Amino acid sequence: MTKEKEEKQSLLPQIEEIGKRCVCYNVKKVARHITRYYDEALRPSGLRATQYAILMATKAREPISLSELSRITMTDRTTLTRNLSVLQRKGFVVVRHGADDRRQRFVEITEKGREVLLKAIPLWEAAQSRIEKQLGEGRIKRLLDELSEVSKIIRKR
Repeated sequence: MTKEKEEKQSLLPQIEEIGKRCVCYNVKKVARHITRYYDEALRPSGLRATQYAILMATKAREPISLSELSRITMTDRTTLTRNLSVLQRKGFVVVRHGADDRRQRFVEITEKGREVLLKAIPLWEAAQSRIEKQLGEGRIKRLLDELSEVSKIIRKR
């Protein structure tokens, strides 16, 4: 065995241990699975999970500034802008310049966006219900509380 292969072999247990303990790796891995699950559930509406979340946040607070929407959805501005472009092309949202400050932009949901949300909400509810039945109300609450706590810790840094 070559020295390079020996080094790789000797690192394998350490790499596996890091993979088991790394919060970032494990949360991202689970997030990808969860996103696929919700994407599949929402497919009949034509929305993806990320688009659904943006539409819901927009509907709850419209008109909402891009900065506020970015903060609420914890999405960087570049990613949010890319997702909003898709929603605009589909006719689900409009983005307007601020009346007082043209540099500021606000997002509003369109009638077509409201219609797609009405179609998507029962699909989301069914997907959510399946998870809640498997985990139970207490475990869901603990999971969400723990995720919120991790988020707070990260923001404090």
